[in-house]
Amino acid sequence: MLPLWNSDMYTFGAMTMTNLIGYWLINKAMKRARIWRYVVDGEVLTNRDQWMVCNIICSLIHSIVSAVWTTTCFLATPSLVEDLINKTSWWSSALIAASGGYFMYDTYDILLNDGFRQKPVLIHHVLILHAFPFALMTSSYHGFALSALLMEYSSIFLHLRRLMKYANKKPTIFGLPRIFVEMFVKVFLVLTMLVFRHLLSLFLIRHMWQNRNTITGIPFWIGITSSVVFIPVNIGLSYRVYKTKDLEKGRRRTIVSP
Repeated sequence: MLPLWNSDMYTFGAMTMTNLIGYWLINKAMKRARIWRYVVDGEVLTNRDQWMVCNIICSLIHSIVSAVWTTTCFLATPSLVEDLINKTSWWSSALIAASGGYFMYDTYDILLNDGFRQKPVLIHHVLILHAFPFALMTSSYHGFALSALLMEYSSIFLHLRRLMKYANKKPTIFGLPRIFVEMFVKVFLVLTMLVFRHLLSLFLIRHMWQNRNTITGIPFWIGITSSVVFIPVNIGLSYRVYKTKDLEKGRRRTIVSP
């Protein structure tokens, strides 16, 4: 488990900061363009809902990019699947660094605008921000980190579902009948949450436990602790998805300020 060269750390550190600033600029551009007007189709929103739409779109962009990038890394470097701990690649390092920038930005954005109202999301981000720097600095755990990023497949449909809540008056979405899009998103949200959140978390715990004799010290405890904590976080997220019936019950909003 060798540390990266300083030049690599500078490169990936720059990628982290570039992504952090990039998502901040995207958010600013959406606010300036009042992007929520194109989502709600003339409906008025509170200040918090305006912020929420921008935050969800940023998160959706990250989820799509990360899911595709992660899959590409696994396909290009199959050894990352075979050995979740010791195998690395330049592209996996770049993905971990870039994703770290997004999670830093999103943590800041949520705390600044929504406080601690999204505790499961904040807990998830804190876990990621502990594990990802460790993976980069030790040049290990890349397969483990990328496996965690596979959860972004679930996040894609979760963010689409949340956006559809605000577009509750639109008869069509993406040019398709609303009822068809709703059903598609619901089905794939349930499937991806089951596979990429619950089953994947159990697989990672099983992998860590089976290799406990070869993975010792801090790496083992970071891996096993993160995987175990992810289970209640994902259960809490699933419960919130089940409990909130945003697609079935639209709610009217009044604007606070222009």
